[in-house]
Amino acid sequence: MIITAKPIKYNSVNSFEVVERIELVQGNGGTYYVQLFQGSSRYLPAAGATVQLLFPRAKSVAATPANQDTTVSCTAIAQDASLYSFVLSSAQVDKIVSDGAKLLITESGVTKTWPVDHLVRRRSNAPGA
Repeated sequence: MIITAKPIKYNSVNSFEVVERIELVQGNGGTYYVQLFQGSSRYLPAAGATVQLLFPRAKSVAATPANQDTTVSCTAIAQDASLYSFVLSSAQVDKIVSDGAKLLITESGVTKTWPVDHLVRRRSNAPGA
């Protein structure tokens, strides 16, 4: 059972679309959205489950201890438990250097982890970037 998180452009529970990646801009935080899928079907975690995304700091010239990873909690959208929002501060965005993440779902006290490839794209906020 593979579960994945697909990036979405969210307007409302009845108005959203799956997009290629979440666009992050260096120095800018924000609220972002994903939809959980198992295969081609929406995935609805069990009641009381927790959902997190872990963004590994995978590329660096210096040693990268685990505490440089960025982990955020995701909040279910009340009307559709397959839709989740999460907030990244500007400092967290600046730490993200990889385009992938890990999806962590804890249900009934058991945490399972799945890779999410190509979830984000981070770009510089420099003019012309």
